[in-house]
Amino acid sequence: MLKFKQKHDVRHDRATSKKMNYSPRLYLQAVDLAWRMSLHDAIFQRQEDDDKILKNEALQCFRDWLQTLSLALPIKAWRDSVLILQSKLDTHPVLTEAVLTKTLQELNIYEPNSWEIVKPLCSLPQREYPCSLWILFHSLLANSDAHSAPYILHNIHNFVFYFFGCSECAQHFHHMFLEQHGRSVSGSIEANIWLWKAHNHVSQRLFSQPKAFVPWPDNSTCRSCFKSYHHSEKENIAHDKSQTSLLWDRDEYEESYVFQFLSETYCFDSDTFVCAAFDDPSRSKKFRHTHRT
Repeated sequence: MLKFKQKHDVRHDRATSKKMNYSPRLYLQAVDLAWRMSLHDAIFQRQEDDDKILKNEALQCFRDWLQTLSLALPIKAWRDSVLILQSKLDTHPVLTEAVLTKTLQELNIYEPNSWEIVKPLCSLPQREYPCSLWILFHSLLANSDAHSAPYILHNIHNFVFYFFGCSECAQHFHHMFLEQHGRSVSGSIEANIWLWKAHNHVSQRLFSQPKAFVPWPDNSTCRSCFKSYHHSEKENIAHDKSQTSLLWDRDEYEESYVFQFLSETYCFDSDTFVCAAFDDPSRSKKFRHTHRT
């Protein structure tokens, strides 16, 4: 890893071409809100029984979700809290809402009471939790190695399918996961790129004027993410903007740079070994200090 950095290997050169208008630590704060919220109302939100009980497949999916959080949350203190939660709940053959709530309180894992801080990150009003959940998903994959990333993507799908409050949204995500071969991704790059494409598709579907939808990242955020940045106009295939499809044009993107962009964005201040390649504190001490104060 050190040799790559010393040689300024492309994998460790900054892909982002424009400074953010807000602190990158907002992403970490959104992750913190989302992982805690995912263990509160979200788990039992779609349970129809008055008893609010998890069992069988739903219980296994919840345990897999805890395993995902313990592996890939970007902060060790958060991962350790989830590990303790796992140890306390593993012996339960079924899980009730009362038991989960009591255990979370004992571990000081509290439900968020305000989402105001993450509003600058969210393009749609009154959707701070779903927006933060997407950030959590991206962060989990950015902090995953090649071996664990497909497993974590699978568990993200299961979490949405079983526990996300909007059942219609969950079904849409499930069908997309099957139709776009989410089960067959391999490695970290494929998993991150799959989720990035899925996120843009979902965002466009929710956009009130789909033709006006701007996919993320846009050119002002990451110029090197676009093929046009790496080729002259003569080498580029002409693109008729008047014929723009309702499906955003993912062929305009250079996916290797998108992966780098995602890693840089969601690895900021992470303490995982995986993110060490993309978030080197020694290269940006002044910038980092600014956004910590």
